[in-house]
Parts: sequence; structure tokens; C-alpha cells
Amino acid sequence: LQVPTCRADPMQGARVNVLGTLAVFEAAVALKDQVKRVVYASSAAVHGPSDSEQAIGDEVRLTPMTHYGAFKVCNELNARVYWLDHGISSVGLRPWTVYGVGRDFGVTSYDASVLASERPLAEYFDTAAKGAKKPKNVANWIINDLLSALTAAEKTISSCPIRAHSLDELVNLIDAGVISSKQGKEVFAEMFASGKGAAQIVKDRGLEQVSDTGAIEALCKQVMDANPKAVGEYKAGKLGSINFLKGQVLKLSQGKANPQVVNDLLAKLLA
Repeated sequence: LQVPTCRADPMQGARVNVLGTLAVFEAAVALKDQVKRVVYASSAAVHGPSDSEQAIGDEVRLTPMTHYGAFKVCNELNARVYWLDHGISSVGLRPWTVYGVGRDFGVTSYDASVLASERPLAEYFDTAAKGAKKPKNVANWIINDLLSALTAAEKTISSCPIRAHSLDELVNLIDAGVISSKQGKEVFAEMFASGKGAAQIVKDRGLEQVSDTGAIEALCKQVMDANPKAVGEYKAGKLGSINFLKGQVLKLSQGKANPQVVNDLLAKLLA
């Protein structure tokens, strides 16, 4: 089971990742005359997180930082005991990740260890990240939002209602400033519930942000003219007043003005 699943349900993680491996060794004992060696999958997670590009030798201390890594350490220790008690030869493989540190996607070693923990999840990310301008952001949405939603709905990545290219579409809309991150959360929830694409939901709900500086500047000036007290307070050193003005601009635009553009223009006009 993958890292998030083991974190959410350690008991189930232990049953699958530890007891499952024990069952393999027990089978090897029962078929000892026919089994030359057991080859099992451990993980570089036994070493804890690392962004090093250097190879890690066996002499490095085992310091797992997740249940998943701890389960893999347990398997390695059990493998040693099976050698001592039953003469079962084994080899444990410690792959870091199929992606390596960052690969072409700019993800961290932790991100990669989660994304590569199960083949269907790795394939999902690979598909979503191919067309992404910022693959790291795709990774963040998968790890922080999608996996949590799947766990809550008792679904797997294979039965995910959001197709990989649809998640890529959502992330690109946010990165391009078409919708805000907050709106992105709302769109994501509807995507998960309905299976619809991000662009279609944004269009149907009229969520497209306005990023045209000319139009937003006109709104900023209108708000400043209507709120001379807040303008005066800002110029007198009460810098927090800009947040009030920003809120008024967003309200006037019915939430469609790009918040960052609003903030930048107000700061410029108030200087």
C-alpha cells in the first residue's frame, strides 16, 4: 500500500505490507527445496527523506520517517531472521523512485516516493504532468487533495472520477490566472462529484477571472474615489487598509478580478 494509505490506516498498511511479506517468506519455508532465493521489494524510504543525488550505501543508518518506511524496515529485519532460522536466502531491493529526485518534473523526493508508490498512481501522475506547465503543482494537487478525496470516498486511483488530463486542465487554469486557488478548490470538488472537466465547470459557472489591467485599474480608481478615508489611512502608514480596498474591488467585480493584479495595481496607484 502507498504512503498516504499507510499514514491514514497504519493497521491496514501493516497487514498488507508486513504480513503480506511474511506470508511470502512462510511460503518459501514450506517450499524450501524448490525456492533458491526470495526477492522482495523494500524501499529507499527506510532511509527517510533525502534530496541527495548520491547513491546511498548499506552502511547508512535506517531512519524511516513514515509508517510505510517503517514497514519496509520490518521486512528487512524479518528477512534476516528467516535466513538465520530457516536458511532462506533473500534480496531486498531499495528503489528510491521510478522518477528519481525531481526527474523532469521538479518534484521533491517525498513527492516522488508517494507518486511512485503504486503503478496506477505513477501512471496517473505521468499522464497529468505531461501537459502541465508546472508539474510540481500537479503533484501537490494529487498528494494534498486527490488522494484525500479518494480515501474519504473509499475509492482507488483506478476508479478516480477525475481523469488525469482533467486535473492537468484544472492546474493550468489556476496557474494561468483564469481562476483563483480558492475557486480551484470549488471546481475540484465538483469535478470529483460529477466527473466533468475543469474548463466546462468554469464556463458553466462563469468563474473566469478578469486579468485585463485596464479594466481592473478602472475598478481600483472607482473604489479609491469612493473610499477616501481608507486611501488616507494607507498613505498615513496604515498599510493594512489596502486589504479593505482590495476587498471592495473584488466585490465590485463580483469576484472575477484577479486578486494579484488587483493588489499590484492598488499598490501602484496608492504609492
